[in-house]
Amino acid sequence: MKKPMTKKQTGFTLVELSVVVLIAGLLLMAVMKGQTMLENARAQKLVNDVKNVEALIGQYENLKGRLPGDCDRDGVIDFQVHDLGAAATYALNANPTRAAVYDYSGADLSATASDPLGYCAETAGTAVSTNGNKWINDLRAAGVTSRATTNRLFAKHVAEDFIFVGNLTIDGEIYNAITIANVPTWMAKKAAVNLNGSESLSSRGQLRRLAQADAIGATAAVAFSGTWPADNDTVVNLIYFFRNVPDNVASGG
Repeated sequence: MKKPMTKKQTGFTLVELSVVVLIAGLLLMAVMKGQTMLENARAQKLVNDVKNVEALIGQYENLKGRLPGDCDRDGVIDFQVHDLGAAATYALNANPTRAAVYDYSGADLSATASDPLGYCAETAGTAVSTNGNKWINDLRAAGVTSRATTNRLFAKHVAEDFIFVGNLTIDGEIYNAITIANVPTWMAKKAAVNLNGSESLSSRGQLRRLAQADAIGATAAVAFSGTWPADNDTVVNLIYFFRNVPDNVASGG
């Protein structure tokens, strides 16, 4: 008598399932590590953008005895970053207006101070607070940076917005500063760790979070925020003080 044939069962064994889960886990870890490495690289690029601008400013000052964009030689870069020379705001949807602050014509520099591509006169210069191109024009005119790149491309940072250089008044004191428009919070935090030594409070140190998206406030309590957004993808505006630094404000502002 023939024995009835039993159908062989198919499927994964526990060992095979364990191997699949292990491989999936390793792939996920590799993807997450790759994402972290990419974020770290982009944050470092932002830091490099800011530090490069600071270094170029110092190089120009050593060469010319004044700051780039300081046409009247009073120690203050003329352009007003609190409202971008009244030409633009720091709002997320105002990127095209900020871009328009910088020349994109590809034309050569001009000795006429009022022109977008005008640079400061060597003597008897007059302050021009509404021309955001001046600091770059001075760098280019002195040979500190190349004339081949337009100002708009030169000032663009890694998060596809713009860096501005100029002055603002906080609590009655005038400061030279670099503003960085619209970067994601996760990038800002990593930059703060690099430049301030900590991300814990964004209103302390040289790099701070701006509290407003329009004009920067005239007091430290209004100008700077003491907290980061809860969502790390929320964009924030930053300011970096490369000389004197305003007093700190309390956390939670």
